Amino acid sequence: MDALRAPTAAGYPREYLCARIGARRTFLHHDWDAMLAAPDPIAGLPAAPFRSAPVTTEQEIWSAAQREWSWLYAQMEPRLRRGFAPLFLYFELRTVILCLRQQPAGAATEDLLRSSLLSPVLCRVLLMDREPSETVRGVIRFFVGVGLPNRELSTGYRERGLAGLEERLTDRYLERTVAQRLDPLLRRVLGRIIDLRNALQLAKALRWGMNAPAFLAGGTVAPAWFAKAIHNGAARASVEAQLMGGGIDLAAENLEAQLLGRVSREVRSWGRVAGNGPILDYLWSVAMEARNLSLLWHGRGLPRDLLHKELIQ
Repeated sequence: MDALRAPTAAGYPREYLCARIGARRTFLHHDWDAMLAAPDPIAGLPAAPFRSAPVTTEQEIWSAAQREWSWLYAQMEPRLRRGFAPLFLYFELRTVILCLRQQPAGAATEDLLRSSLLSPVLCRVLLMDREPSETVRGVIRFFVGVGLPNRELSTGYRERGLAGLEERLTDRYLERTVAQRLDPLLRRVLGRIIDLRNALQLAKALRWGMNAPAFLAGGTVAPAWFAKAIHNGAARASVEAQLMGGGIDLAAENLEAQLLGRVSREVRSWGRVAGNGPILDYLWSVAMEARNLSLLWHGRGLPRDLLHKELIQ
């Protein structure tokens, strides 16, 4: 059972696709400082092939990213599409959770799924008119069918609701995916995402004096180092030195933004070389634009210097 839909288009050779991506990239927003300086940053966002203007709801921001991912997915040759499917699905896991938060299903759920890459089977589960808890169980059954552990997903939901399900679903998906045969660049970016999630868990444990959580395997920093860092200052310093090239402060208020910025700069460097790098760079850039725009949407009224620290440049 596939978690993503299967386009019927044959797609284009990679070199031609990279040329098309170069043209589409001009529509992504790059000057975040100028946007922050505007009286209403979101109001001045220009239209793009995948985004209408003005943006009037936060959901439109996510839908625009979905439309561009769908365009990119359809332009790929089948072999390239299969290779990138794990990262597309990683981003679309957020769509699943957004749909579950809007249960029982209605027009908002339909809008979320209109441009989604999620498979028709999973979309039907999310659109069924039934109790929200039944929809959650249907989603869990679907992901168990693609290889994720039923007990962990069910326990996450039972103990912490949708937040627990989102955490377990994302964590187990990442660990399972990086253990498979992947394009080297794709494996590296997923490993960086695992590092990021482990670092955020460690920072939370340090801040609140919690016991060591179960850190994820598959990143570039071994889980044992994160576990040691809970009670060992030397191990903590080692983790900070190993993470994303070093110089990370686990106590920083904008830790997630710092780490995402490091990943983004690394991925951007891959976009300047031949092969799959430009495609991965564009896919990631679309995701980071959506994150920044959502931050600005929620942060209207907050001090601009605070927002600036949280933006991915």
